[in-house]
Amino acid sequence: MFNKLISNHFKKPHGLIGKMVNNFQNKQNKAIYLKTIKYLDIKDEDKILDIGCGNGYTLRLIANEYPHTILMGIDYSSSIIKEAIKSTTKANLNNISYEISDVLAFNKNNYFDKIYCINTIYFWQDLDEYIKKISTLLKKQGILYVTYMNKSTLDQYSFTKYNYLHRDLNEIDLVLRNNGFSVNIKKLFKTKGFVLIATKK
Repeated sequence: MFNKLISNHFKKPHGLIGKMVNNFQNKQNKAIYLKTIKYLDIKDEDKILDIGCGNGYTLRLIANEYPHTILMGIDYSSSIIKEAIKSTTKANLNNISYEISDVLAFNKNNYFDKIYCINTIYFWQDLDEYIKKISTLLKKQGILYVTYMNKSTLDQYSFTKYNYLHRDLNEIDLVLRNNGFSVNIKKLFKTKGFVLIATKK
């Protein structure tokens, strides 16, 4: 029961428990966030979208370092987006906006230079549908960064028995290539996971 509860909040954090879980995630995963940001190779005025942004922690890291970027975060948890707006306002960061939305319902076609998602892909039931949608949001030659823990790592945790789809690298790589992306695969801390850097052709 406990593992299912935690898994539910990893998927869609809400309320006090969701807030606590999201803060825990940020502390545990900060090194992963920083590694992903490094791969983003951010330039001034880049338009960047965070899919499954949670309380906006990663976006605030970017905004502090790159104040001339245009940043946006989406998450389908209304309570966690409220937390993101509150924290961003408190930090006096003016280049981040947020929207309560699942990516499939989000519409800003051909707008973003870069899109990233960190530990989010596990919850996408139809991976092909999501990748097709993300492709419409990117400009030509725009880049999608998919950061995730590999199947063998996920299999070690009891809470990932619920909600999580344990996909392997080859499956994700194939779906990206079939949707017109060229893919560069980077290891994330030895064998723990990967960052797939997918460029829209």
